[in-house]
Amino acid sequence: MKAIKIDVEKQEIYEFEFVGGLDAIYESIGNNCTTFECPIDFASSKNMANSLYCDGEINFRLEDVKGAFKMEAWVYPIMNNCIIVGTDEEGDSCEHDMNIEDLKSSIEWYPWNH
Repeated sequence: MKAIKIDVEKQEIYEFEFVGGLDAIYESIGNNCTTFECPIDFASSKNMANSLYCDGEINFRLEDVKGAFKMEAWVYPIMNNCIIVGTDEEGDSCEHDMNIEDLKSSIEWYPWNH
């Protein structure tokens, strides 16, 4: 299924093939992620959500931070890579239905200098 990656090091947003499952989430986020959280659900026109997954413990591993990003309405940025995966009514992963160009135009990048 198609998912979206927000890559803070490359400052790129792109689709990739997502196989699903916990290990795939950790691997897709990268940067030593072992715990994830889903702080944002984007609206969808279907009976689903587009869920943003990010590293849940990155604040404890500042040496692993590669950058951050923020959307216009957000109060604070999210550090490191994230993925966006569709989530159906049962909570299972499914293909996203977001417009990537709209997403790209709404992101502000924050480079990380340690």
